[in-house]
Amino acid sequence: MGKSPWFSAIYFDLGVSREKTIKVAWSVNLHKIITLFLILAMMFWFDNFTTGAWIYLAMHGIYGYCWLIKDLGFRDHRLEAKTSIGGAVMLYVVLIGWYWIIPYIFISQRVVPTNIELFIAVCLHTLGVVTRLYKNPKMSEHSTAYDLVCFSRPVRPAISSFRIDCPL
Repeated sequence: MGKSPWFSAIYFDLGVSREKTIKVAWSVNLHKIITLFLILAMMFWFDNFTTGAWIYLAMHGIYGYCWLIKDLGFRDHRLEAKTSIGGAVMLYVVLIGWYWIIPYIFISQRVVPTNIELFIAVCLHTLGVVTRLYKNPKMSEHSTAYDLVCFSRPVRPAISSFRIDCPL
């Protein structure tokens, strides 16, 4: 996955045990699962249940579960690389953990977005989710646009027995 020795050293080789036992996908998917609960915990901690906070929770919390559904059908095989425990920790410290700074600032500072800002945020989020779900099947050598809609052909060997007849 990494292109440089520095990148590889930080993300895959760091740690007391250099044994690579954790898939990068596990770290990313765990982050996606935790995000909804972490943002909700921030809302409780800062007693911020404004409309903006709820919409932020809905958009970013649900995005994580959209990612997991996408991952079930169209796994990004680049994330199948294994890393050490230290590498997984560094993945959070250097890359993934920063994703939670924006909701922290947004909720702790009680930012109150205007209606037009909420509208733009929901529009951009929806477009982002749709393009993200469309992008991964296009990258897969076994999938087609038909698979994206119907899941009627096997997408990868791990779910080759998973078939649903498409009414289209």
